[in-house]
Amino acid sequence: MNATPRVFRPVRLSPLHCEMFSIKMRSLENHAWRVERMPVEELAAGQKAAEKKMDSLPADRRQAYAEDCAEDLHVIGESGPKTLRAALFIFAFSEFEFFLNSLAEAARRQNKLPFSFRDLNGLGIRRAAHYLKKTGVKFPDKSKEWGDVLALSEIRNCLAHNGGELPSDEEKNLSLATAAARWKDDVAVDGFRRLELQSTFVPKTIECFQAFEVTVRPHLLA
Repeated sequence: MNATPRVFRPVRLSPLHCEMFSIKMRSLENHAWRVERMPVEELAAGQKAAEKKMDSLPADRRQAYAEDCAEDLHVIGESGPKTLRAALFIFAFSEFEFFLNSLAEAARRQNKLPFSFRDLNGLGIRRAAHYLKKTGVKFPDKSKEWGDVLALSEIRNCLAHNGGELPSDEEKNLSLATAAARWKDDVAVDGFRRLELQSTFVPKTIECFQAFEVTVRPHLLA
């Protein structure tokens, strides 16, 4: 005799749960735009201060000072923002993963299940999505937004685990190239075969996370 399939209760969250996630994303989006404005303001102030200092130096010291200034200004205008973009993106992605995990935990509690999402094979957002689908949530894994998020997961892993350098493994490299192509206007590859995030990347990824939350919200709220 076949066992009767278990019917899971729909996940029901307070609207505040989703709203808190939206607030976090809006805050991160503001930080992202500040990261892009800061170098412009610092460069202008730095160049002005350097020119003033240069005029007061003896001629034989100006060349060395100019080289030091050039290095400092490069950090402010180029390498600094790239590092901050990567850090902010990785943090934003962790907030999104935490959001999905909290949905999975809500599904476990409401259905009084003996196993959690942590007991499933896999990691990260894919594991949380798999758990939610198993517990009856109409998870929008065929949506454009989820496809974009999966591509961001590949980019995030490359930055967090490989310093942004493209993997030597051909299969992994192809997977990452496919993901980066989905964000081709906002991600480039530099001359050292490292991912380079453009100024638009972090704000757009945060918009993507927000769009996905809007897509999944109708299936979650009480």
